[in-house]
Amino acid sequence: MKERKTIIYIIPSFPCYSEVFILNELCEIKKRGLKTVILALRKPREEIIQSQAEELMGDVLYCPFVLSLKVWVSQLYFLFKKPGSYLGVLLQIIAAAFKKPQTLFKNMGIFPKSVCFAFLCRNICVSHIQAHFANFPATSAMVVSRLLGVPFTFTCHAHDIFYDQTLLDLKIRQAKECFAVSRYNRDYILALFPYLPEEKIKVIHCGIDISRFAFKERDKSGGKVKIMSAGRLMPTKGFEDLLMACGLLKERGLDFSCDIVGGGPLEKSS
Repeated sequence: MKERKTIIYIIPSFPCYSEVFILNELCEIKKRGLKTVILALRKPREEIIQSQAEELMGDVLYCPFVLSLKVWVSQLYFLFKKPGSYLGVLLQIIAAAFKKPQTLFKNMGIFPKSVCFAFLCRNICVSHIQAHFANFPATSAMVVSRLLGVPFTFTCHAHDIFYDQTLLDLKIRQAKECFAVSRYNRDYILALFPYLPEEKIKVIHCGIDISRFAFKERDKSGGKVKIMSAGRLMPTKGFEDLLMACGLLKERGLDFSCDIVGGGPLEKSS
């Protein structure tokens, strides 16, 4: 019987309660009968685990500690088995990031882990590699792709392209395709790197399965407007902008209520 081909997913951590968009995608892939291996760059830090994530835990591989024997055995394996691929992708990363020592240092920490991932997956029939986030997961996907000879794609979200663009154009050029979660993000990347082919960056919005939620027709009789926002309470989520907007609505005399659901650094701020 022919072995079913596997899709590798490389993500920062799994399970991660706040990254529902990744979990939804993994569940949909599973629903379609595709086999997945989830490579997590670090172990989870959160105590809450969704039931859907628990069902995928058998597909997860965590990389051993960077100084463990298995990590360094994997370096020797590929250094002798595929020296051109190993040294080639290593030198590309160094050449692209050497002007930013901090970024280079972090990517050098990802490199041996990624080589170990490739070593752990070397006997699996892998057809594709997909990473979420354009920074370290995409670096890892690029390394694993080169060592296994399998194409990779990655999805850009927000902080991973707005804070530091080091290596981003290299990864897009190396990838089969790159996905942006909005047209704004796609245009932002193309403005930074106008020499990249436009067709290589596609927009795929993050969505939800609306069949899981009950829909209630809105009361249009002119009653109180209810606003609800859920997310981590941190500056990048824009809750301060929401509160400013609520202030403007109050000045205009709109009858409304606003509920903010979540926790984080801004929870105790006044």
